[in-house]
Amino acid sequence: MPISGTGWYRKHFALPASAKGRHLSIEFDGAMSNAHVWLNGKELGLRPYGYASFAFDLTPNLRWDGDNVLAVRLTPERNPRAGIPARASTATCG
Repeated sequence: MPISGTGWYRKHFALPASAKGRHLSIEFDGAMSNAHVWLNGKELGLRPYGYASFAFDLTPNLRWDGDNVLAVRLTPERNPRAGIPARASTATCG
């Protein structure tokens, strides 16, 4: 993701008939930064900062008989120190 600007990701998918009645969720290993997630135009939630796993329940907003659209918007952090502990340091390997 670029340092400035907003990034969008969209995934269209249809569910097989065998999925009907099942509980479905999506899991992210991490997304940097400020991941805002929608399914079929309904907001699932926001995960601030990044590089931490999170998940959302898709079940209430799924279309079982048509096209589904999952959208994720990533926006860079306005405060460059946000999410970084005040005493964070870096180590070098030599």
